[in-house]
Amino acid sequence: MRFGDPVDQAIYPHMARLWAEGQIAQFRRTIIRVGVLCGLGGIAIWLGFLLLGQWVLGLTVGREYISAYEIMLIYMLGINLYMFGIAFRAAVLSMGHPERSLQIHIISTLIYLGTLALLLGSFELIGAAIAYIVHHSYIVCCNVHKYMALPGPEGVLIGPAAGNLESFQDLDS
Repeated sequence: MRFGDPVDQAIYPHMARLWAEGQIAQFRRTIIRVGVLCGLGGIAIWLGFLLLGQWVLGLTVGREYISAYEIMLIYMLGINLYMFGIAFRAAVLSMGHPERSLQIHIISTLIYLGTLALLLGSFELIGAAIAYIVHHSYIVCCNVHKYMALPGPEGVLIGPAAGNLESFQDLDS
C-alpha cells in the first residue's frame, strides 16, 4: 500500500457523488484542494526528513543505515509528485473511465521498469530513485491530461484541453 492510498480511497466516493450530481465546480475544487493539501503535507514531511532524517535513521534503524538518507530524499520527491496528483486518479475513476486509469498505470509501470533497467547499472540506487520519480511524473501528467480532456456530464469538455482556459478560475467561488 502506498502512503496516499487511504486518501485516494476516502475521496473517491465523494468525488463520484459530485460528478454524478453534476456539481462540476465543487468536483474541481475538491481535486485542487486535496492535491494541494496532500502535496504540501508531503513537502513538509520531506523538509522535516531533510533536516532530521539522518538523526531519525540513526535512532530508529541504526547508524549503519544512515547512508540510505540521500536515496530516501530522492524517493520522497517521487512520493510528493504522487501526493500532488492524488486526486486526479480518483477524478478519472469518478468520471467513469477506469480503463484510462488502468492504461496509465500499465504504461507507467513499463516506463518505470525501462528507466530502472537503463539507470540501475550506471547509477545504482540513485538510478532506481530517479526511475521512481519518472514513474510518478508520468502518472501525474497523464491523469491531469486525461482529466482535462474528458467530457463533463453534459458532454462538454471541462478543462483547458477544451479551449476553456478560464474553467479553473471559478475555484474560489
